[in-house]
Amino acid sequence: MGKTHLLIIEDEANLQKVIQRFFEMAGHQVTLAADGQEGLVKFENSPDIDLVLADIRLPKMDGLEVLGEIKKRDSSVQVILMTGYSEKEFAIQALRLGADDYVEKPFQLEDLSHIVQRALGRRRVQAFSARWLGFLENLPLGFAWCDDDGTVQGITHDTEELLGTLEMTLVSQPIFEAPGCKTLQSWFADGSPPRSSRCELEIGERWLSVFCTRFSPPKSPSQTLLCFSDVTEQKSMELELLRITREIEGRVDERTQSLKTALDFSDRLLDTTGVLIAYFPSDGKPSRWNKFSQKLSGYSERELQESEPCSLLSARENEHLEKVFQPAKEKDISDYVASIRTKRGEIRTLKWQTNRFRQRKKIVGHLVLGIDITDQKHLEAELQKYTTHLEEMVEERTTELRDKDVQLIHSARLASLGEMAAGIIHEMKQPLNGISITADLIRLLQKRGQLTDEALLGHMEMMKSMVDRMSKIINHLRGFCHIDSSNFSAVKLSMVIDGAFSILGEQLRLHQIEVVREIPDDIPDIRGEPNQIEQVLVNLIQNARDAMDELGEKHQLDGGVPDGWKKVLTIRVGTTPDGKTAFIEVSDTGGGMSPEVQSRLFEPFFTTKETGHGTGLGLSISASIMQSHQGEIQAKTKEGVGSTFRMILPVATVEIRNPEAHREIP
Repeated sequence: MGKTHLLIIEDEANLQKVIQRFFEMAGHQVTLAADGQEGLVKFENSPDIDLVLADIRLPKMDGLEVLGEIKKRDSSVQVILMTGYSEKEFAIQALRLGADDYVEKPFQLEDLSHIVQRALGRRRVQAFSARWLGFLENLPLGFAWCDDDGTVQGITHDTEELLGTLEMTLVSQPIFEAPGCKTLQSWFADGSPPRSSRCELEIGERWLSVFCTRFSPPKSPSQTLLCFSDVTEQKSMELELLRITREIEGRVDERTQSLKTALDFSDRLLDTTGVLIAYFPSDGKPSRWNKFSQKLSGYSERELQESEPCSLLSARENEHLEKVFQPAKEKDISDYVASIRTKRGEIRTLKWQTNRFRQRKKIVGHLVLGIDITDQKHLEAELQKYTTHLEEMVEERTTELRDKDVQLIHSARLASLGEMAAGIIHEMKQPLNGISITADLIRLLQKRGQLTDEALLGHMEMMKSMVDRMSKIINHLRGFCHIDSSNFSAVKLSMVIDGAFSILGEQLRLHQIEVVREIPDDIPDIRGEPNQIEQVLVNLIQNARDAMDELGEKHQLDGGVPDGWKKVLTIRVGTTPDGKTAFIEVSDTGGGMSPEVQSRLFEPFFTTKETGHGTGLGLSISASIMQSHQGEIQAKTKEGVGSTFRMILPVATVEIRNPEAHREIP
C-alpha cells in the first residue's frame, strides 16, 4: 500500500512547517497550501489526496467553505478542521456540514497524530465498504448440472469462462476433471452427492466458490446443481480487512498500553503529591483516598472508607466539613478553609476544593482536594505580627523624618534671612532715622516755644506711620520664620509676591536691580502653605540677584558694561490654558547656565557659588516643596542672555490629595 497523501491548509508558516515535518517523518506524503483558494486548487490537481487538515480561519476562503467544496467533489476524503478555543461553535457547525473531526489550538502533535490516524482508518473502512458493495453488485455467477457420478449434463457460458474451459467441452465429462476442480470428486465418489455443500477452488490466480444442491426435474432423475462464483475480489478484500483489523487491534493495544501507563502514572502521582485527594461516587461513599490523606489524617484507607468522613475528621463545630464531603449539588466549592482533627488529635487547617464529574448532565461523583495550610497560617500570623511591628517603626521613622524635613525647610528659610540681613537692616534704618529726626524736630520746636498742638499731632502721626511700617516688616519676618503649619489653605499669589519683596525689595534696590511686575488682577488663588511658597520665591529671586551681580562684575572686569544691558528682574504671573494650574515666573538678565549646570540644578549640595556663599540646598528644597504641593519648578536658560524659573501650582479649585502627606520632602 502506498503512502497516504495529506493536504495541510494553514496560513501560519511556522506551524505549517512543523506539521509538515512531523507527518513526513511518520511516512506520509504532505502537500501544503497557505490559503483556502490555493488549497482547493491543489486538491483538484491531486486526485490521490486522502485527508485534508485545514484551519477554520483562512485568507481568501475560510475553512468551512473549503470543507463544502471538497465534500462536493469527493465525500470520501477525510476533512479535519483546526480551530481556536473561542471558535468551538464553528467546529460544531463544521461537523454538521460534514467535517470528519476537529482539533483545538493549541494542540500536541501526538494528539493530532491520533486524530489523523483515526480519520485515515475511517477512510480505509469506507473504501472497503464501497469495494464490497461493488463486488456484490457485479458478482459473476455460473451454473452446471451433473448426474450423481459428476458427469456434466449442462453448463452455462459464464461457468466455462470462470473455469477457463471455453476451448474444451465439459458436457458429458466429469466436472472434477476440469482444471483445478479435483476437490469436487469427493462429492461424487460414492454416487450419492450431498444435498447441500460448499467449497472453494483456487484456479490459477482466481478463487471460485462452489455451492452444490440436489434438485429433481419433472419426470427426470434427480441431479446436482453446481453454482460457481468468482470470489477472487472477496478473498482480496478479506485479506485487506484482516490487515485493517490487525492494524486497528495493534493501535488499540498500543493505546490501551498507553492509557494503562498513564493510569499507573496518575496513581503514582496521586499517591506522591502533597495534597489530600479523595474520590466519592454518586452514592456518597468514598472509593479512594490517596496516601497523603492517610499520612496526614493518621487513618488507614480502610478506616477512611468505612467511616463517615465528616464525623471522623471534624475538628470544630463551626467548621462544616459537610460542605466538602457532602457538597450541595448546584455548585462546586473553592478556597474553603476548614480544619480536621487527625487520629493523633492534632488540628490541621486545610484549604478545600471540590470538582464534580458529570455524565450526560448527571453527576456521577465528585473529587475532593485539600491543601494543608497549617504551617502557612502560622507563618502568616508571624508575618502579620512582624508587619505590624514594621508599620509602627515606619510610622515612627516617618514622623521623625517629617519633623526633620520641617526643620530643614525652616533652617533654609533662616539661612535665607541671614543672607538678607544687610537689606533688612537697611530697610529698618530708614523708619528709625525718620523717627529720630522727627523727635529732634519736636524737641527743637518745644524749646523755641513754637510747638503747637496741631504740629505735635502731625509729627506724632508721622512717627506712628513709620512705627507701623517697621511693625509690618517685623510681623512678616516673624511669620516667615515661623515653623509651617500642616494645613493647606487658599493663597493669593499677589500676597506671596508682596511678602517676598517686603523682605528683598530694599536689597534689590541697593543692588541697582530694576523690578518689573506683570501680575493680572484675575489670577485664581492656589492651595498651599504660604510661607513655603514664599520661601521658594525668595530663593529664586536671590539666585536671580546673584546671577545678575556676577555678570555685572564680569562686565566691569572686561572693561565696562555693554550698552543696553542692565539688571532687570521680571515677575510674571499667569495660568495654564486648561485653567488647572497657575504659575509665577522669575526672569533675570544674568549670564544663564551651561547644559551641565542645568542638568544638576536640583541635586542636593550642588552649587556654583564660592565657598561660604551657598549651601547648595536652596533649589533642592524648593523642588521638594513644590512636589509636596503637587507642583513643579521648570527652568529655561540661555548662556549670556539669562534664565527663567517657573513655579507651577494647582489652583484652589483643584483638590490636593492628602496635603499632609504631600508636605513631606521626598
